[in-house]
Amino acid sequence: MVLSYWFATFAFPYRQPIIIDAMRPEISILHVNKDGTRFHESRISVYRDGTYYLTTSERRLFSYTFKEVSYHGIMTSDLRNQLTAIKAIPALQRTLSKAPGSLRAWHGEGWYTEANSIAITAFTTENTTEAPSELAAFFHQIEGIPTTTGVSYEVKDVCLDFCYDPKAGLGYRAENQRCSEKSGGRLVCY
Repeated sequence: MVLSYWFATFAFPYRQPIIIDAMRPEISILHVNKDGTRFHESRISVYRDGTYYLTTSERRLFSYTFKEVSYHGIMTSDLRNQLTAIKAIPALQRTLSKAPGSLRAWHGEGWYTEANSIAITAFTTENTTEAPSELAAFFHQIEGIPTTTGVSYEVKDVCLDFCYDPKAGLGYRAENQRCSEKSGGRLVCY
């Protein structure tokens, strides 16, 4: 009875109507640090028009809500040139055959990238691969750009962070957003 009350009061509806046909980022980079039951997450999404968005959050297991802060800016020509070089890194072309799982180790780090498709590249402490240094340097350079304004909002997580995965961190908000149509009209969900 208590569970029913909680679900009806706080969790329902657990899916919010959103528009998922928005312009896809040219590249998205997600950096996750896990320390026990805490996740520090930062995501950069860069669009073809030169706009980038930096979103950060602090998640904790067993927490229903967490705060997310989003900043945006315009890339300089120097950053644009760095991005072109980063997209050519061979390690970013090796995508996973299935969706990456969340970090399970007590202390871990993960770098996830997605560019021009639904396929994701993962560099994590669990799969013992390190992110290319150029990728990390680019990420930290954008992260270090001083910003004066940001939008802060509260996100609700009905799964208390147990359903969290890198796809959610990369910005996917609906299950059908993880699908694409292949040749011959075949639908492939990631």
